[in-house]
Amino acid sequence: MALVLFDIDNTLLDTRTYQTRAYEIMFPEVFGVHGSLDQLPFGGAGGMTYENITKIALANGVSVGEIKNKMSKAQKVLSKSISVLLPGNPTSCLLPGVPSVLRKLYSKFALGVLSGNPVSIAGLLLEWADIRSYFIIEAFGKEGLNRSDLIKLCIRQYNSIRNVSDQHLNIVMVGDSSSDILSAKENGIQAVGVTTGVHTSVQLRESGADYTIRTLNDLIGVLGNGPVSRFSE
Repeated sequence: MALVLFDIDNTLLDTRTYQTRAYEIMFPEVFGVHGSLDQLPFGGAGGMTYENITKIALANGVSVGEIKNKMSKAQKVLSKSISVLLPGNPTSCLLPGVPSVLRKLYSKFALGVLSGNPVSIAGLLLEWADIRSYFIIEAFGKEGLNRSDLIKLCIRQYNSIRNVSDQHLNIVMVGDSSSDILSAKENGIQAVGVTTGVHTSVQLRESGADYTIRTLNDLIGVLGNGPVSRFSE
């Protein structure tokens, strides 16, 4: 059975409004400065990651040592804040094709999910959206891990489940950012770019996407055609 990996932010869910507010709560409380996702390129494209926290903190004069010492507290405050801020009904934050496409793919493919967010936040978002049960493989952010590292972790889990070594041919990454695409290519796997984030179809193709789609509703057709057709085996 083939593996399809998904990014979370701007691929499955759009919670940027609530993430932005969570940052605005966390930074004064933890670091004593104002900090916002808007300070990052593309508004950080969402994500309560170690990298985003570090970049915003540095931009506001926080020392590397203080960031390191307070990172755990920052993640805890973000997790607590987002859990309070998220609406009771996730429908408005589900991107087109979620969860219907996941439901259709679930019986044909092994599904995995990865995110630069730590498990305390990524897990919370997936459970709040009631979609975590679709994924048999998960890889979430830890300090020192980049997007390419997370894909490697997913591949190792997949190979372990299949009891094979170094099998990449039946794996595809689905994401909204150039980082998703570039990281997939670094790991020798296929990449499908979806334009529900900040990057255009042209930008995703320039990053190496094998296919680009407007929404996840177009994914099922892609998985059954062209170079990605091997994933239906």
